[in-house]
Amino acid sequence: MATNLLHGSKITVYPSAARTATPAVAEFLIADRAIRGIVIAVNVTANAATPSVVPTLKIKIDGTWVTLKAFTAITNITGNGLYLYIIYPNITDLGLAGLVIDEVVAYPIPTNFEFSMVHADTDSITYAVNLECLR
Repeated sequence: MATNLLHGSKITVYPSAARTATPAVAEFLIADRAIRGIVIAVNVTANAATPSVVPTLKIKIDGTWVTLKAFTAITNITGNGLYLYIIYPNITDLGLAGLVIDEVVAYPIPTNFEFSMVHADTDSITYAVNLECLR
């Protein structure tokens, strides 16, 4: 069942834990028309060997989930640090200091979407994922 998102929603998508495989997909429904975008923060605190994880956003079209964005434009998540992903209309790269990566997508967030952290291998990586709604 989808989690309803309202203006000001701050959701822990995945609590901090060591993972070696793709966790369950999280489905969201924008329940407040004032929401125009989201920020997804991935905080990696430990990793072994060479893990590779790709944050992925899907939308539902005619009952089928279709990948809208696999956040790999700069790099897959492979090391410790804070990774920030922003989906918001007309946004440009923020170039924020202190982040391993910040990647932006310049379009509005769809009404119904899924988010997942797709693991490319079974190397252990510890991370938490949080989502915040933007007006």
